[in-house]
Amino acid sequence: MTWKTHKLTTATVVLAVTGNPLWAFLAAMGSVIPDGLEFILYGHDVPIWKHRKFTHWPIPYLITAVVLAPVILHLPVFHALSALSISDIRASVEILKSLNYPPMHVIPVMAFWFSIGAVLHILEDALTGKVPLLDPKRKNFGVRLFRTKSLTESLVFLGVLFVFAFVIKWKLGGER
Repeated sequence: MTWKTHKLTTATVVLAVTGNPLWAFLAAMGSVIPDGLEFILYGHDVPIWKHRKFTHWPIPYLITAVVLAPVILHLPVFHALSALSISDIRASVEILKSLNYPPMHVIPVMAFWFSIGAVLHILEDALTGKVPLLDPKRKNFGVRLFRTKSLTESLVFLGVLFVFAFVIKWKLGGER
């Protein structure tokens, strides 16, 4: 998948599940971490034998999310930001304006959602080929349902957007 497709798919899924636009945004930013790390390590031309190896190993991202989950649940900033909703943008803007928390309270929340985005990236890549599961050196998890930048990828992406847009609309209708 392309970076754009990763970000949009991840944002749509997280928004549909949580209803929180900030969580969706943070996860979308985290969804480019695996490929971004490859770019930092190898530049534009990632050798094929190194593509989707260590940077696409879900274990470090999952451990980060699992360790941070109980931590962020005790942070007031998490609960304040959890009140953000696409159904009441005006109230959400007021919440954001009133926030005044130290970075040490905000960073774990951001890291949690970045990790969720990275895990979703890896699951999305598992639809276009293999990624590592337990061993970062072996790509042994996934199926190749379509190729990156193909018409099929675009159609699958549009289908996912349509389904989750329906879920979001249904959730919004239920809140009013």
